[in-house]
Amino acid sequence: MDAMSDVIRAHVIMPRDLLAEVDKLVGSRRRSEFIVEAVRERMRQERQSRALREAPILDLAEHPEWVDSSKWVHDLRQADQRHIDEKLCGWGAQ
Repeated sequence: MDAMSDVIRAHVIMPRDLLAEVDKLVGSRRRSEFIVEAVRERMRQERQSRALREAPILDLAEHPEWVDSSKWVHDLRQADQRHIDEKLCGWGAQ
């Protein structure tokens, strides 16, 4: 779909100094593009924030490995190191 095929003009009221900053940054000819991009980014942030607020909370009784995440990370790193050691021990023996 063409970027301009489904647009509508909107009357937006904003502080004069903010509009001047936008114009200084991107120029008055790119004002709408900049504002659309800024609104899209803010909408993404709001959707993400809402999803996090509405997400079910992890029940630590069901997932004891998350109580002490530093131990979990340590155990993962140890497993990775064991895997690397196993691969390296076999290297060159062929």
